[in-house]
Amino acid sequence: MYRRPIINITIALILGIIIQYYLRLPIKIIYIISFAHLMLLIIFIYLKQRGKTIIIFLAILFLGALHLEYEYNTEDYIKIFANKKVGIIGVCEQKYISDRSVYILHVSNIKYKGKNYKLNSKILFKIFDYEGKSLNNKKIIVRGRVKIPDKARNPKMFDYNLYLKTQGINATLNTNGYNIKVIDTGDLPLLIKLRHRIKSYVYVEALNILPDDEGKLALSITFGDKRIIEESIYSFFKASGTAHTLAVSGLHFGILFVFIDFILKNLKIKEKYKSLILILLIWVFAFIVGFSPSVIRASSMITLSVSANLIDRRYDLFSALALICLINTIINPFMIFNIGFQLSFLAVISIALFYRPIYERLGILPGLVRKMFAATLSAQIYTLPIIAYHFNIFSPIALIINIPVVLLITIILPLNLIFFILLFININIAKFIAFFDKILIKQLIIVNSISTYFPFASFNVISPSLLFLVTFYIGTIIVLHKHKIPQINKYEIRHVISIFLVIIIIVNSFKFVYSNKLKITFVDVGQGDCILIETPKGKNILIDGGKYKKGFLSKFLLKNHISYIDLICVTHIHDDHIGGVIDVIENINFGSVVIGTKLYSCEEYKELANKCFAENTPIRVLSRGMTIDLEKDLSLTSINPATRVMNDTHDDVNNNSLVCILKYKELEVLLTGDIEKEAEEEIIREVSRQDIDVIKVCHHGSNTSNIPEFIDYFNPEIAVIQVGKNTFGHPHRDTIETLRKKGIEIYRNDTNGAVIIVYDGKKIKIDTMIE
Repeated sequence: MYRRPIINITIALILGIIIQYYLRLPIKIIYIISFAHLMLLIIFIYLKQRGKTIIIFLAILFLGALHLEYEYNTEDYIKIFANKKVGIIGVCEQKYISDRSVYILHVSNIKYKGKNYKLNSKILFKIFDYEGKSLNNKKIIVRGRVKIPDKARNPKMFDYNLYLKTQGINATLNTNGYNIKVIDTGDLPLLIKLRHRIKSYVYVEALNILPDDEGKLALSITFGDKRIIEESIYSFFKASGTAHTLAVSGLHFGILFVFIDFILKNLKIKEKYKSLILILLIWVFAFIVGFSPSVIRASSMITLSVSANLIDRRYDLFSALALICLINTIINPFMIFNIGFQLSFLAVISIALFYRPIYERLGILPGLVRKMFAATLSAQIYTLPIIAYHFNIFSPIALIINIPVVLLITIILPLNLIFFILLFININIAKFIAFFDKILIKQLIIVNSISTYFPFASFNVISPSLLFLVTFYIGTIIVLHKHKIPQINKYEIRHVISIFLVIIIIVNSFKFVYSNKLKITFVDVGQGDCILIETPKGKNILIDGGKYKKGFLSKFLLKNHISYIDLICVTHIHDDHIGGVIDVIENINFGSVVIGTKLYSCEEYKELANKCFAENTPIRVLSRGMTIDLEKDLSLTSINPATRVMNDTHDDVNNNSLVCILKYKELEVLLTGDIEKEAEEEIIREVSRQDIDVIKVCHHGSNTSNIPEFIDYFNPEIAVIQVGKNTFGHPHRDTIETLRKKGIEIYRNDTNGAVIIVYDGKKIKIDTMIE
């Protein structure tokens, strides 16, 4: 515990941040607990009692929680102007060299209602359909509405707000070119302006000399700009598990370190000067590519390692990692949620822990292959679970493909750097180098494309739980270092293990909140319907899927630990209902499929029918009066359409939507599809009256639906409107007024995000993703 105190401090701070992120304890409680620990520590020190380490650990843990909460509560005044028409004055910094429409706007003033407000903030600024000159280092005034980025709108999905916070950005602004006026040259630091000029020149000249795909890939490998690569090429790298080579990371800095070291040694430069030059060049490269978390980590570690050698001090890798992580976390506590940050640190830790044991067991392999295989495998042991957690993909072929890919990158990266430097010196020599660069990059594309010929090169996986991740990482460390455990104070071991167990239980307790309960998630799919029902005994039912968004709905399911859908219900064939179902059947295993009627068809329905035919799964029609008994006390009963469908209505497809009542014990939920007035009136005539608890409001709240008589007939207490941004006027004010007059509690996807209803047989609990 005392040998590497910086590691203990870093772990405590990170745990405090993570716990606070998930639990969001009130800041007053954190202050009280932190103060109590401080007092306890003083008493323990005064009385010379054992256990001071544990008290210090917990005190730092709560300081981490306090640090995160302080950042949450620090008022960024730009939020005051959210969703208001304002004039913003600031200096543009182009975010991507390959895209002149995206900038970080360094805001200095905001004009609102004739008043001028000074502030210091950063906005992610996008210009629609912009093809003009770069606005980099231009001071502008732009008119528009500032938006606060969305938090995750569905459980466990991408949190755009958190992602931008890791970059120090708290707001966004999207506008057109005519709302922008350049008023002066900006005052960006000289080095940032120089970086932009260097990269802009390199991009233009490199793409003039190298063929399209090879040129873009050369730039991506060197600068980490994946945006410029064609999707078809990038898909090869994703499928083969080598996409990490297109983001500047420790791999790139390791190659650069060896390359520079080799040149300096051959130039017979003294060790002292060689070290200083090496550090300088490493940071020059880091500056040019941009200070991403992985770049900061890699360049800092090389600096510490070289500096330790320079002053003849022992270099401790784990302490260096902890120090770099601690500094980053203190500067920005949200940084630990950055995926690049996580993968960068875990890759180094994984190699440090597992390289030697793996290398020793690969004695039958030739030397270079043995080293490459050991390095590749050891790096993936700790990174694969995080990749699965964030991206829901596993690539078995990655272990093999990474070896030739990394070998090629080891040659290509130095060649790229020589090529880019020569662009400023002699174009003809640069073209000569580019000839060899092109050949190697072409081979890189071919090697990665091989993965497309293997049926199981990559496949989808569910996100591992936090409990699994924590247990896996702690467990592997204990197993690897079990021989050292007796040497450590047993008193402290017991306490540390107890702390970890408590943390694991607290952080993961939310996972078990819904056990043995009925859970209904009205998924936020924008302007469309999608409902996920998770039954008490673990079955999964999907009703509609919203519009088709490649990978969206399947990823939502995988992130929520769902890899099998027992029953898919398609209410009708409009694309805002059936579209997302296609994404599900392409990526998720499924059981039965039901629909209200087969009289209508569309491309999506044909695709669904073909998939069901291939899987030998018939699509069943569920007509009025038919019931599916899902499990004990849980059933799904159709009340529309009748066997004889409706014709010549305002919209026959909508009016023949599958309408069901989900019943679990005393809870009844009416799921209405897109039925309109005619279908509602027929249901009133043909279906027995009953009080229900929850209604999925018909047709996104349209005024062609939801007649007062229909609402009265079923007398719901809670209404959920599945609606997103639209031009149809949904939900209509008349519908909202009808629901409000009857005292019905209203939830909406457009304002609340996903709406989650949990029923334990006695009480209904409602949660929303956005308060």
